[in-house]
Amino acid sequence: MKTLSKFLIVFILIPAASILGITFNILLIHVIKVGERDLKEKYFKYMSFNAKLNCIYCIIYLLSPINECVSIDQNKIDFVCSSIRKLVFVQYYKIIFVEFIGGCVKMCANLTFVFVTLHRYMLIGKNHSKFVEKLLERITFKRSIVISIILSLCFSIQFILEYSINKNSDLYQYN
Repeated sequence: MKTLSKFLIVFILIPAASILGITFNILLIHVIKVGERDLKEKYFKYMSFNAKLNCIYCIIYLLSPINECVSIDQNKIDFVCSSIRKLVFVQYYKIIFVEFIGGCVKMCANLTFVFVTLHRYMLIGKNHSKFVEKLLERITFKRSIVISIILSLCFSIQFILEYSINKNSDLYQYN
């Protein structure tokens, strides 16, 4: 049963969710672009940037199953494996794009969503926290994006150091 569930998650659910994520985020970007008169609001800038980051993340994860292998646990027999999963390029793709850049993009998207939430908070009601008001006055859109990127890079660097290329494989090639 584990084999079937892993197969469904890796080869069906992840690509389907990625395609839906790309579709809905492109739709959001289009809706924000059509209403350009409101794009001057920081709220919409953050939402548009967040949607772009989500698209990048979904594209990275759409291609992530090329490095996956589902095997039958008891006999170590490969059930479904990509024929190119052991190639050096694919291993570097998993380390650099899926783990490092994917982690950076995910964290950056989460941090920009915090700014979306703070700006949404400021749009409703009248009694706001002075701390939040002053924070949003001081942090410009570009500054918050730079802060998000720097924090994301710092926290995601561990993924490059955690993984290594499998050099013991017969398929180890420089292609």
